[in-house]
Amino acid sequence: MIKATFAARAAHYHGELNAIHPFREGNGRAVRVWLVHLARQAGHDLVLRRMNSETWLQASRESMKAISARWPICCTWRWGGQPLGRHDSRGRSMCP
Repeated sequence: MIKATFAARAAHYHGELNAIHPFREGNGRAVRVWLVHLARQAGHDLVLRRMNSETWLQASRESMKAISARWPICCTWRWGGQPLGRHDSRGRSMCP
């Protein structure tokens, strides 16, 4: 599966798990471990970079608004040390 397709699907399921919030504590940590494992199984090197908690929380909040708003969470991820780099039709980065 190509990286962009994997990222879109992973972002979708991240949003779903974020919405159901299955655990009392540790939801974010559990989902991050799951994402890295899932990426490895799909042949991708997903590296969740360190960022300030407000950036991660804002991206998580955005992912709750709509499926199309789940891309901000992908933009916080690193793939083999590089950002995903989603771009619009004019070649501008859509990631913060």
